[in-house]
Amino acid sequence: MLVGFLAVAAWEHLRPWQAASPQLGGRWATNFGLWVCTHVSGYAIVPVAGIVTAWCLSATPWQGLQAVGSPLWLQAVLLFVALDAARWASHAAMHRWAWLWRIHRVHHSDVAFDVTVGVRFHPAEALLYACVTAALVASLGVNLWAVLAAEAVFILHNLFCHANARLPARAERWLSPWMVTPDLHRVHHAEEPALYNLNFGTVLSVWDRLAGTLRRVEGADHAALGFGVQALDSSWTRSLPQLLVLPLRAERKTAPQPQNTA
Repeated sequence: MLVGFLAVAAWEHLRPWQAASPQLGGRWATNFGLWVCTHVSGYAIVPVAGIVTAWCLSATPWQGLQAVGSPLWLQAVLLFVALDAARWASHAAMHRWAWLWRIHRVHHSDVAFDVTVGVRFHPAEALLYACVTAALVASLGVNLWAVLAAEAVFILHNLFCHANARLPARAERWLSPWMVTPDLHRVHHAEEPALYNLNFGTVLSVWDRLAGTLRRVEGADHAALGFGVQALDSSWTRSLPQLLVLPLRAERKTAPQPQNTA
């Protein structure tokens, strides 16, 4: 992960999408502080949950895909696709249901967009994703190495898609129909609810295309994107303690709410 982070940070420096935030130092300190807390209490459990589940399954009669002789590469691919679909659905749910949105909005509350936003997750969100991961690994019965391979892709792509950087135009055209690029994910982090309730993909963009939730914003409109959550006062989201208690704070009543408050 460290190598991936440094590589994306270097890319941001060499080919930035926009100038770095003037509050760069404070934002990075806050986001990394949240990353440390989340790793201690949960975020590291997301990949670890799958790894431990696969290891425990090796000592049980249930072997799933391993029992039918599926090659390791096929197990990794099937697990990756299943996890990506499940995480798309989980992500969409976090924007639909108010109690989940309270947790997930910590990730959206940064008023800038760069690689550190990729580690800005509340511990409670990490625990929810860990449960999804463990359930899928147990259901499919995949090998430990397949889990490691799939999770490596998710970790590296998470840093990539949050980059404050630009892909060459040709690469963007080739990749975005199938994969979430920084340009696509930047739209998802826009401050307007009409935009951040779209583009839920984790790695693959095909789920959004199938669901009709894929949206591109280009040219001057893309350059003018603002970030954060309109319903939150930005003074609530500047420090680590504020982010940890943010799920307990109500949004301003004048702001649009998630689509379903059930």
